[in-house]
Amino acid sequence: MTPTMAKITKKTILNRAMKDNPNASKVFARLHMGCASCQGQINETVEWAAVTHGVAVDDLVKALNAKG
Repeated sequence: MTPTMAKITKKTILNRAMKDNPNASKVFARLHMGCASCQGQINETVEWAAVTHGVAVDDLVKALNAKG
């Protein structure tokens, strides 16, 4: 049985999103977001990252929850 990935929401803290989805760093990189290497990842939310990088929050959440 394959474990299911935890649902990422706009309120998810960035480092939790990266722990819950091994592809999250690739998603951030594809969108030109340096979240994977930013110190803010320990307390900033997905929503805040999207807003500060000019990315649509719903699109980012959808990408972070996509498989593969």
